[in-house]
Amino acid sequence: MARLIVFQLCVTFLSVAVVSGGNTIFKDCGSTGGKVTSVDIEPCTTNPCTLVKGSNSNLAVTFESSTPATKVTALMYGIIAHIPVPFPLPHTDACTDSGLQCPLKPNTSMTYKLVVPVKTIYPSIKLAIRLKLENENGDDLVCVQFPAQIN
Repeated sequence: MARLIVFQLCVTFLSVAVVSGGNTIFKDCGSTGGKVTSVDIEPCTTNPCTLVKGSNSNLAVTFESSTPATKVTALMYGIIAHIPVPFPLPHTDACTDSGLQCPLKPNTSMTYKLVVPVKTIYPSIKLAIRLKLENENGDDLVCVQFPAQIN
């Protein structure tokens, strides 16, 4: 029993440390052409991240591509009841105004940056957000998913 309590306290402490340190807790959902090293969302002080209606959230995904890519497309989905619902992005060309320089060079660390408007028409809901970066062939270079709450 005591070990269980210590384990739960350690997990809670580590979760708080990761969120407060600027890194968002995420899971890889099928990256085949890259390895994600961090996902940062600002502002985000809780897990799940609270996205405030009428504001913008800054998203940064740091990864290392294992393959070259001449074109990269960004796609975002809200996962509601296990169903991916497309989330419109201001622009989907990840090679412009996003911190990436195309063509992507393999074995190089890079950061994709995106400003996501959280519109007032969105429902207040708890969901998972999935971000994918696809190459010119439609292959997932990066696929990350993280929990969020829209308020």
